[in-house]
Amino acid sequence: MVEAIHNAVKGRIRLKVAGLYRSEPLKQQLEQRLVQQAWILSVSASTLTGNVLVLYESGSGNGFHVPEIAALVQVIVAETESVRSGGGPTAGSEPRGAVGAPRVRPQRHTVASGVPASRPDPAREVPSRREVRQQVVNAEDQPDEPWHCKRREDVLGYWDTHASRGLSHESVKQRFRQYGPNILPEAVPRSGWSIFFDQFKSLPVALLGVAAGISVATGGFADAVVIGGVVVINASIGYYTESQTEKIIHGLKSLVQPTATVIREGAAVTVDAREIVPGDLLVLRPGSYISADARLIEAKHLSIDESVLTGESMPVIKKTDVLQELDLPLGDRVNMVYMGTLVTGGQGLAVAVATGGFTEVGRIQTMVGDARPPDTPLERQMDHLGVQLVYITCIVCGIVFIVGILRGYGFLQMLKTSIALAVAAVPEGLPTVTTTTLALGIKRMRGMNVLIRHLDAVETLGSVETICLDKTGTITMNRMSVVRIHTGMRRLDVVEGRISLDGKSINPYTNEDLLRLLHLSVLCNESMVSGQEGDYIVDGSSTHW
Repeated sequence: MVEAIHNAVKGRIRLKVAGLYRSEPLKQQLEQRLVQQAWILSVSASTLTGNVLVLYESGSGNGFHVPEIAALVQVIVAETESVRSGGGPTAGSEPRGAVGAPRVRPQRHTVASGVPASRPDPAREVPSRREVRQQVVNAEDQPDEPWHCKRREDVLGYWDTHASRGLSHESVKQRFRQYGPNILPEAVPRSGWSIFFDQFKSLPVALLGVAAGISVATGGFADAVVIGGVVVINASIGYYTESQTEKIIHGLKSLVQPTATVIREGAAVTVDAREIVPGDLLVLRPGSYISADARLIEAKHLSIDESVLTGESMPVIKKTDVLQELDLPLGDRVNMVYMGTLVTGGQGLAVAVATGGFTEVGRIQTMVGDARPPDTPLERQMDHLGVQLVYITCIVCGIVFIVGILRGYGFLQMLKTSIALAVAAVPEGLPTVTTTTLALGIKRMRGMNVLIRHLDAVETLGSVETICLDKTGTITMNRMSVVRIHTGMRRLDVVEGRISLDGKSINPYTNEDLLRLLHLSVLCNESMVSGQEGDYIVDGSSTHW
């Protein structure tokens, strides 16, 4: 239940805690009760990774070490689990989610066999964008079970669905209200005011603001107006550049609206991907986008491209056999399919077991959204420059003030002179020049189809010197094409869709060896070609024949 995964550093231990994943109550119990111990300095539990980081006094003489800390965590987990088990469901009875969270069992329906031809779903009720956001907020937690270790019959029974008829329309509506829409968690978009005020957060701009305030206090209204104008121009340039990029990025999200084929009440229907609910029976065909994490119940030569999750470019052959090991990596769970992956060959049926933010790709997106990027090199340099300006200006102005007093000048006169010197020392044009340069960089990158949200990210991109990749082909056009053909003891080149021999274009229908090879290539694969001449769409794997 509790396993130490890292204890090499003295006074620091990281534990893997079973049941912590997506369990906010257990997280709170661990953090609140562990820090009550005088010898524990801090505790940080993560419901996304299921890990607990404990910092403790290693040299205090208390004698606490790894087994004793693990035992203390074990006691807290056991007590919390005991409270939950008082009325908690078990696998095979009804879905369960986070510790202590109530669950509503889906309604049971009578089922029969038979799958007619695909047709539109009569029960579809597409909510508005505002309603979708509200449904996500009100959605219940989904169960976190080792689905790859369960039999097909157990998974079907768990979700009260049928292998041939799927869910009923009423059950789909009830689960949609219970678990919410099948959409990935999105970061809250920055408002216009937020983008505008973010332009004033740099230290040089803050110095300009202070200088403008001092100018007003000492009667230098003209100087204050000039400084204020510089600050506003700087903020306007940054606001316009970042707001335009923000609009483009959010506009791109609405362009892609994937669909999925599911079986409901014995009929294969095509629905919007966000309407998928746990227990839905997904129909997997070559070229189809997998809209939820699902447990396979049928697989006929099924292969899935899982590079979006595992980074492996070759499709994975899927099976329906039960797996025994609980902590298998995603790439080895051959009886599971995951949201965001693509069917490259074969056919299959799968029961959706996780949707939206509870999928593996949703978990990754949540972790990425919680990460806080470090300061860019430009931000660090500007802050360092600002601190230097403050120290140097204060020292110089202090020396001038003291020297003036010693030489007999009036206190108020020297105070105004020192303030004027401090205002003059602040480079008003520096923020504007910096912002303008970064804005031009964003404009140039946009011409190369690269969208950048923040101005400072341009400088960070320009500071990259080395890119390390774990394998070849990671940065490609995601497209495979035939460039050379060997047939009939001759080498033919393929350039822009034309086959040539020794630089001269040839007609495939006049070359018997080439024509036979093309016939074999067409017949021995599962690719589907659709569209009109000049605008063909090919569905299927480019490497799986």
